[in-house]
Amino acid sequence: RSSDLELLELRKIIEVGAAGLAALRRSREHLDRMEEILRQMERDLVGGELGEEADWQFHYTIAQAAQNSLLVTLMNTISGTMRRGLY
Repeated sequence: RSSDLELLELRKIIEVGAAGLAALRRSREHLDRMEEILRQMERDLVGGELGEEADWQFHYTIAQAAQNSLLVTLMNTISGTMRRGLY
């Protein structure tokens, strides 16, 4: 569906900006959390799981690390829509 593609495009555009802000503003706790989530994603893949929850947590943590409340809200909305439609 074109709406799925549009949602993925929107997420990609927003995540690029979020990652840039997160790189500048993240705390040690944000970085530790991202590393923890990446380890969980590896375990999920080794265990044959898709790792959707860890993927969502990773992108949500990036949005939090950007320290922009509107970005966090937008990422929640996009991720929620994707989870309902794609998984």
